[in-house]
Amino acid sequence: MAAKRWGLIVLGIVIFVVVVCAGLIVTAGYLFSRQVQVQEVSTENPDAEFDKTLALFGGQKPFIEFPGQPGDTPPTVHHEQEKAQPQQLNTIHLLVWDPGERKVTRVNLPYWIVRLRGDRPINLSSSHSGFRSGVRLQVTPAQIERHGPGLLMDLTTREGQRVLVWVD
Repeated sequence: MAAKRWGLIVLGIVIFVVVVCAGLIVTAGYLFSRQVQVQEVSTENPDAEFDKTLALFGGQKPFIEFPGQPGDTPPTVHHEQEKAQPQQLNTIHLLVWDPGERKVTRVNLPYWIVRLRGDRPINLSSSHSGFRSGVRLQVTPAQIERHGPGLLMDLTTREGQRVLVWVD
């Protein structure tokens, strides 16, 4: 009889823990989704949107440049742009043109979400952005923080996708 009672107590504790964990996961997912802003606009000519955004940087050289097509050669990271002390960053912005869907997607992520990955190199492929190249940037969030606010990357793939990334 006592063993049966202990079994029910353990089962009750396990069910309680599962319900609490599920609640925490749902709450975290909701909070995460409220932080990420995704905006899609259909357009025939995305160049105006990219030019307007690039004008904000006044000819600044991107921190990460691709000498050829992504995947052919590794990107060039301009470490000379890094400062001695890390800078406070708030938001990482992506502007993505998908010629297949004829859409410009603008994604704004709070920088703390990028820091959740730790200090591992960043992978650009994202279901939120629509950018499907799977480009590995080989830069870490800490290096981006030392670079500070500004233009991180302006990239066009051989498929015609274009992505512009900057932080502020």
